[in-house]
Amino acid sequence: MRFRSLWLVALFLVSASGALIYRMGTGYGCGPFFPTAFFTYSLHPDFPLDGYARGQLGVIQPTYAQSYLYVAYRYLSGRKFNSEEQKALLDLWHYRLAFELPDGQDSSHAVKKSWPQLWLEARKKVPGAGPDPSIEYFRSFGNNYQQFVNCTDESFKSAIATLDERLARFGVDNPTVKEWLGAQDQVFANCTGRGQGIRPVSEKQALVKFIPVALQSSASPVARADRDYQIAAAYFYATDYDEAGKRFQAIAQDSVSPWRQIARLLVVRCVLRKATLSTDDDKYDKGPLAQAASQLHQILDDRNMADVHASAQRLLEFIEFRIHPLEMERQLATHLLLDNIESTLRQNLWDYTTLADRSFRQDGEPTAKTAAGQPSQVVGATKDNLAGDDLTDWIATMQGTNAQSVDQIAGRWKQSRSMPWLVASISKIRAGQPGVPELLKASEGVAPNSPGFATVAFHRLRLMSEANNADEVRASLDKLLPENQKKMPLSAQNLFLALRMKVATTLDEWLRFAQRVPTTVAYDTEGMELPDNIDSHSAGGKEVAAEPTRFDNDATEILNKMLPLEVLARAAEAKTLPDDLRRQMAQAAWVRAVILGDAAMAQRMTPVWESLEPPVKNLLEVYRAEKSPEAAQFAAIYLMLKFPGTRPIVDSGVARLTRVDAIDNYRDNWWCLPEPGAPKDPSDGDLGRMVLSRPLRSLYPGGEPGAPAFLSGEEKARGQEDWKKLRQLGVAPDFFAREVLAWGKQHPDDPREAEALYLVVRSTRYGCTDKVTGRLSKAAFQLLHSQYPKTEWVRKTRYWYGDGSRN
Repeated sequence: MRFRSLWLVALFLVSASGALIYRMGTGYGCGPFFPTAFFTYSLHPDFPLDGYARGQLGVIQPTYAQSYLYVAYRYLSGRKFNSEEQKALLDLWHYRLAFELPDGQDSSHAVKKSWPQLWLEARKKVPGAGPDPSIEYFRSFGNNYQQFVNCTDESFKSAIATLDERLARFGVDNPTVKEWLGAQDQVFANCTGRGQGIRPVSEKQALVKFIPVALQSSASPVARADRDYQIAAAYFYATDYDEAGKRFQAIAQDSVSPWRQIARLLVVRCVLRKATLSTDDDKYDKGPLAQAASQLHQILDDRNMADVHASAQRLLEFIEFRIHPLEMERQLATHLLLDNIESTLRQNLWDYTTLADRSFRQDGEPTAKTAAGQPSQVVGATKDNLAGDDLTDWIATMQGTNAQSVDQIAGRWKQSRSMPWLVASISKIRAGQPGVPELLKASEGVAPNSPGFATVAFHRLRLMSEANNADEVRASLDKLLPENQKKMPLSAQNLFLALRMKVATTLDEWLRFAQRVPTTVAYDTEGMELPDNIDSHSAGGKEVAAEPTRFDNDATEILNKMLPLEVLARAAEAKTLPDDLRRQMAQAAWVRAVILGDAAMAQRMTPVWESLEPPVKNLLEVYRAEKSPEAAQFAAIYLMLKFPGTRPIVDSGVARLTRVDAIDNYRDNWWCLPEPGAPKDPSDGDLGRMVLSRPLRSLYPGGEPGAPAFLSGEEKARGQEDWKKLRQLGVAPDFFAREVLAWGKQHPDDPREAEALYLVVRSTRYGCTDKVTGRLSKAAFQLLHSQYPKTEWVRKTRYWYGDGSRN
């Protein structure tokens, strides 16, 4: 599991000169976390991202971060990315998703040595250098747990180059080199302001300055120049920008200092850091920024300053980013659509997406997340912010949910007849709205080799399904899937399979398309839909073992809530599903038959479940051998009490991980089905309530799937009645307690009764509870202790449980 303590707020990265600002993020708590199966991604394309960078777009989701939508727009517009541009995209995505520092990794996401590590290795060249100091990039500022990259990679590169040059000039045994190294260690101690071995007690703990002492006049001119620069740099990293600026200004005016050119640039950096490191990320003092821009123009006009022109240009862009954001956004949007932009793509896309995110941000419903995982307050395109370039307008339209009418979106397509706007229009429109026939006709001409094919084909068939053209949808999918399924990312395959399941006409057909392979199974501790090990999902990473087929939430909604017991039994008996899913189905049908009182169905399902779940074989034989229905019912209850993994429903995604005969320590035991009308708290453990993913919801405008077509009217009614009865029975421990208490009053001599009472009390501790559980647990406890005082089960049952709340 990966845990990150900082969320990235992408203000701007200037690789040689800027500061990255970080803010402590909203945490997901300390767990427990459980593996989640993702069948379709909402926030980003499938891993590895290399395929998407090459133009394998799948079904484009409007909830993708803007950098992914930019890539989609460019491919849809007929503009490809060359191999170096694809590498730049991957570097940006891997950096944002994994929060690795950008230098020291490539598009394969193979971690290399960082620049601080390289610096620590370089300093070992000096005899007597001493133990490695602790070096970090980040320094705290403000009062809101913010941090910024204080010492950039360029700092360590420069230090390594300077050390190598001084070693070559003076030799490894020269005291000048050792003194320079000691001063440099002090400079880098200001990166955090904590010093060697110091760990902050709180974010507000006072930081410390580490300033090297000035050299005597007897020192060599080079050593004195180095020390003057180190002192200025120490003040800079200690965030005393006024003092640092004065000292850099003096160095810039020293005609013999080897640091005069870079010092002139660092005067500007002092102004920028002071102006931008505030507690309010969106407000800057534009006066100093304009002054700094003027100084940078002077540097760029000075041919003698050519060595720092590239850094000066980046700083100028840093300023334009803040004082003229709209103009900068438009310039970046234009640049990002040019050919052969590999050297600038990564930085310009970073800047563009940051500016675009701000320009779209308004008060309203969050509809997307940035690539860094931060919630974005994008609510979509409006007539005010749809006044710019086509790329920005398209991204705003794709991400929007409530601002622009379908007519306006379709109007952009009719005006341009471009693939990006066809994708936007057909993704947003619903059956019955004006313009659907024209869009459907246009979608027929999109070739399978088009980057927009999967998106257009999916929404074309979705619209036909909404219009009740199920026969045509089936015929189209039965031709499309064999020819194109394996060419699509897994997320796209699963969406097409979900659509095919929706229009199935037989149970067997429905089961074939209900089973799908997850794109990944991960703990998702931060809600970013990331694999637990991104390395294994990246180009050059180790192969990931294929996941078994599982049920997504649309399938389990139907299986659990809509199929009557008879149809559920037929599904378990069929050989359409793999054994693991059949086992779940057989168990659900058997348990459901028992608790609904259908003894004949329970007997029918016994051999099926027994063949798929060997641990229950012995107790199932006891159940099958009982002569009376009442005795068989108690034998079934006894079995379920001893097997906490039994439940009358089928699991979505990752099924219960604990053995069927063992207690799960996180209370994933038996079932939790509150009465109809109970509050639907997503944290209440109601296993009967499933939430469809955002991509799946596009297939079901009402948010939930309807009953499948192969069910007759009578079967639909029975399915609804079965589900209603299950929910009325309440949580499992209540059901068990009532059954065992009733049996014990009638059959007190049953040798299993004492153990059953103990198991009931255990279930009220490790299972779901409601307002009556405590009373029933107490009743079982009292009967056990009064009726069977000398048994081992009394010694194991010291307390009763349940206080009317869910534990």
